[in-house]
Amino acid sequence: MARTGKRTQMAEPPDRISNLPDNVIENILDRLPLVYTVATSILSRKWRHHWTRVSNLLLDENFTADVRELGELRNEEYTQEMMESDYMDAVNTFLLFHSGPIRNFVLHLPFNVEGPLMQAYVDKWIRVLSQKGVRELTLDARARTFMVFNLPSYVFDYLELRRLELRFCQFKLPYNFGGFQNLTSLQLLRVRIYEDGLTNLIANCPLLENLSIERYFGSLSLNAPKLKTLRARSCGFKDFALRNVSDVVTISLRHTWTKKSTTRPFRCDILKFFGSFPKLENVTLGEQNINVLAGYDVPKTLPTPLECLTSLTLLDLHLDAPKHISCALCILRSSPYLQTTNFKFLIQNSVASVEEEANVVAFLEDQFSEADSLTSLLTVKVKGLMGTRPQIMFLKFILTSSPALKMVYENAEANISKDAELTMMCELVECSRASNKAEMSYSRNQGITAVSYSKGHFDSSIFNF
Repeated sequence: MARTGKRTQMAEPPDRISNLPDNVIENILDRLPLVYTVATSILSRKWRHHWTRVSNLLLDENFTADVRELGELRNEEYTQEMMESDYMDAVNTFLLFHSGPIRNFVLHLPFNVEGPLMQAYVDKWIRVLSQKGVRELTLDARARTFMVFNLPSYVFDYLELRRLELRFCQFKLPYNFGGFQNLTSLQLLRVRIYEDGLTNLIANCPLLENLSIERYFGSLSLNAPKLKTLRARSCGFKDFALRNVSDVVTISLRHTWTKKSTTRPFRCDILKFFGSFPKLENVTLGEQNINVLAGYDVPKTLPTPLECLTSLTLLDLHLDAPKHISCALCILRSSPYLQTTNFKFLIQNSVASVEEEANVVAFLEDQFSEADSLTSLLTVKVKGLMGTRPQIMFLKFILTSSPALKMVYENAEANISKDAELTMMCELVECSRASNKAEMSYSRNQGITAVSYSKGHFDSSIFNF
């Protein structure tokens, strides 16, 4: 066959991405950082408006960093005032041109938001978003001055909200607030709510399943029939009432109380507390909570076993305090299906006298004298070890009472004395264990010691509780 002499042109490969359905493209753009999402508008005329229909608008810390980086590329003498101006212009532009629903909106304000101008801008943004069908809202006003940002009242018009996260702000619940009928998750960090608004807010969220509160000081009366998870950290409750929380499966209470605090712990004995949560599976209690639960007569076992409890974490457990010991043992004995326990022993600033330690040892011997069996316990993690006699006795109780035990992780403090360390290790190794499969892994805060009876590679992250 004769050649024609004409060079055959190579056909360009088809643009597979641009030919995808619009909803698929927008789903992909939802997973990109916002700056890159907007940058796709220059690819072609077809891509010009795709970014205006993304459903996730994340103006988070990464977005703020991108605004600053672009500004510094334009101007070497980029100031804070310039950054704030660019930030507001960028948010205004996004909201002005956005044409579709916004399901997830994150707004992070890292700079000083005291000024009325910024407050006015945020009020306007939140008002615009109230017409966008927002289902997940995060507002982080991490200002330089503590508690200065007023939450726009338009937030309470977001009737489709499923998840709400507020940080560093304050608000008063509107008198005509009809509730968030679809809200399932509420997270509050350093939020000030006036006139017991938190109690009313929770009561008007009938589907609330997850509640997380940090650094909140005020009253709280829990009436949440659908609540599954309750977490409170560094809070000071003036009053704390449990009304309708029988579906809670996970509870974590880590309070911080100081002598100068005007708040007081809630009054609740161990029977009332666990009686309010019949379905508990995971429990974490801090020192102050243990003090409260042990403030009354503590029985050997609870009248109703905690048959759902599988994981228990006790922080700053004071083994020199008989009430702490009684409380811990009561929970252990009342949990027939408990599988995992985490203990952090309280480190005392002062050394107990010989007489004080002898009294505690006698109390422990009396508590451990009767046969106890932790039949389902598989894993125990302990940190804060100083090799004291009460600590050794407590660990030996665990070893001799747990026939199904597989692993005990022990983490000692860096300043444990060599004599105390050696004595503790020898006694625990020689202890007669109820389980012939039980192994022990020993470490210090600053890494594994030279003397170790652990197997395999040690992972320090196991003590992150």
